[in-house]
Amino acid sequence: MLFNETAVELAGWDSSDSPRAQAEPVLNGWAAGLFGDPRQIRCLIERLDNTDAVVETQEVRLSELKLSALDAAFSVDPQPRATGLTDLEQRLLYHIQRTPNGAAGSRLRIRPGRPANWTASDLTLHDLLEQSRNVRRVLARCRALDGNDLDLPERATSGGVDLSNLAARAVAAEGALQATHGALQASLQPGVNAESLRTSILNAGRFGIGGAVPLSVTGDDVAARETLLTQAAAIAKETQTRVDQGVALRALPAAEGEAKQRDRFLERLRTVFGSGFVTMPRFSCANATELTASRTATVQLQGDDSLAAYSWFARSERVREALYSLGSTLRGAEVLGTGERLQLSVLQLPFVQNDRWVALPIQNDKTLPGGRLSLIVQSTPVLDPGRPMFGLLIDEWVEVVPHKQETTALTFQFNPPDVCAPQSILLAVPPVPGKAWNGWDLQRVLLETLDLAKLRAVEPESLGEVSQYLPALYFGLNADNAAVSTDFAPLTHSRPD
Repeated sequence: MLFNETAVELAGWDSSDSPRAQAEPVLNGWAAGLFGDPRQIRCLIERLDNTDAVVETQEVRLSELKLSALDAAFSVDPQPRATGLTDLEQRLLYHIQRTPNGAAGSRLRIRPGRPANWTASDLTLHDLLEQSRNVRRVLARCRALDGNDLDLPERATSGGVDLSNLAARAVAAEGALQATHGALQASLQPGVNAESLRTSILNAGRFGIGGAVPLSVTGDDVAARETLLTQAAAIAKETQTRVDQGVALRALPAAEGEAKQRDRFLERLRTVFGSGFVTMPRFSCANATELTASRTATVQLQGDDSLAAYSWFARSERVREALYSLGSTLRGAEVLGTGERLQLSVLQLPFVQNDRWVALPIQNDKTLPGGRLSLIVQSTPVLDPGRPMFGLLIDEWVEVVPHKQETTALTFQFNPPDVCAPQSILLAVPPVPGKAWNGWDLQRVLLETLDLAKLRAVEPESLGEVSQYLPALYFGLNADNAAVSTDFAPLTHSRPD
């Protein structure tokens, strides 16, 4: 996915006080386009009595929470929780209890389903939760792009990353975290009121810290303050850990080279917002002219079939999980009518006039050129590779496409017909009774065995008159009884009458 840095109208979303949105404004705009207008996302909250009967129903619109689109996305786990509510649902229930008619402390439930009287443009909380999970799955499998990813590997020199812009975003995010941590620490001092604690806890949630919804909704009594102090202390430990990790990263020796410096800044941002946060550096392409020419010829590259890339995507996402996640997200946006949809173009490098996309079937009278980089780009139609860009690499792989004819050879490995598995076992005992084996004795036994194995048998007709003594047995003989032997002398003695 590629983006130019353009102003995006975020109707209904509040990004002014969101550290995530300020650290990653382009990705925040993309998420807003996937979710739609939060003023049209409606949620019904039911208040229950002790018998679980609905006493009252109130409506909340997502825009009332004053969140950025990225805050909404990262308030939902990629996979549904087996038990418990998402952070977003907890914030909704907290918000409704603080309204004048919210009945703080009441038993509340979010009504599932969609009322029949809602219009087609109205979206449910379930729609947002499912779309947020789709976004999180995409972000969990992708990485940030730079200029090297959009050029042939042998040309790669510099990624064209704007390190000063990335550094400014990292410094601002770290400053916001330190300010939030400082406010948390101050709220833990004696005499602070409960409302300050609630504000500090909610602010910590903007950095991806779980459980940052105040457990005490209203009131400033001792019990409320004790509950909030315990919760704030636990959250302060997490913010302190992140602040310390940031200090340690900044204390490291300066990274050498553009790639290592970029990775250092990205690591600092993940330290602030959590390991799942994705930041896209701003970069410029050295081959922008070639990319523009290839993008202009995208239909010709696809064999004059503008839908060829879509057919390829539909087949590929069946076996590539990252592509399936992206496809599900964009299809969800189409269903919700947010304006975002799949908009694919094909670029191929090196760009050659009248070239053909390597993913298409090979024509009968053509040969497939080697060394092609195929780029399938999801972007808006007005993308300009000549301007600074931001991007995510959704998936990548290398394919080897065989030629129609290959000169090759075929070899076979087989055993001769008379080969059979060994059927003999060598059983040896120490030559001296009561004495353990040693290496020299074992070697002598093996050498003697090899000598015996080399003795060649003769056929009966070669023995002549000696053959009458066959079959014969071979016995070891040692007159001094220094080795195991068979003494036949007793057999020659005559028995007494």
